[in-house]
Amino acid sequence: MSKFNIKVFLICLIALLLVLSLVGVLAKYYNEKDAFNPITNNNVTNDNPINEEYEEEDSSTGELVPQIDSDSLKDEGEYIFTNFKNKIYYFNQQDYAKERYGTYGTIKGYGCGPTVMAMVLSSFLNEKITPVETTSWACSHNYCSEEGTNNKFFFAMANIYNLKAEGPFDSSKEENRDMVYEVLSKGEALVIMSVGYGDFYKGGHYMLLAGLNENNVVVADPNSRENTKPYSYEYLMSKSANPQNFYIIKEGD
Repeated sequence: MSKFNIKVFLICLIALLLVLSLVGVLAKYYNEKDAFNPITNNNVTNDNPINEEYEEEDSSTGELVPQIDSDSLKDEGEYIFTNFKNKIYYFNQQDYAKERYGTYGTIKGYGCGPTVMAMVLSSFLNEKITPVETTSWACSHNYCSEEGTNNKFFFAMANIYNLKAEGPFDSSKEENRDMVYEVLSKGEALVIMSVGYGDFYKGGHYMLLAGLNENNVVVADPNSRENTKPYSYEYLMSKSANPQNFYIIKEGD
């Protein structure tokens, strides 16, 4: 090979190395940039908290939709803010597709009751108690079945944490429906509502009434983030929502 060809070869080789080095630097830069982006980093977005401030969407129905406050993304957890004295911890049973509900299935399929109770306990105590923990306790104490969670579970587990459960209160009685609204308006108690076949679920289902936003009742649906929002009191007490019973949870004596 001539001296000229060797010189050209070396120049090309050096140029190639410089290009590869530049590509490596740029790749590292964008990878590090995305690692701190809560929108693109799945490890972050799965645990993003939701600071929900509600704005009216439809004046004809009075339904409100949650607005995510991006400033809250730096924390961990998912929260709903109502007139309740503490922030409401929100859990969704769909996130627990691999966690067992006794021998009957998964929390995703059966665990609305323990998931709601995890919200209640976490919100009163202001610390994270997960659906996995509440489900494990419920099933180990024979409150789980192929039909779902026995309502006596709410009373038993509330008592462990120095809380008091009252009910069930039959939703067909107007005085009970009015009592629920009055209790929620004080911001010191939470209400577990069981529903039958209707708009929320095609069968028996437990949901949390997490307080008020203006005059609307905020529903924390353990099976649906989409359904988790404020509704008018009249709608929640209607046949469309199909309420069955109420369980009031408050501080113990």
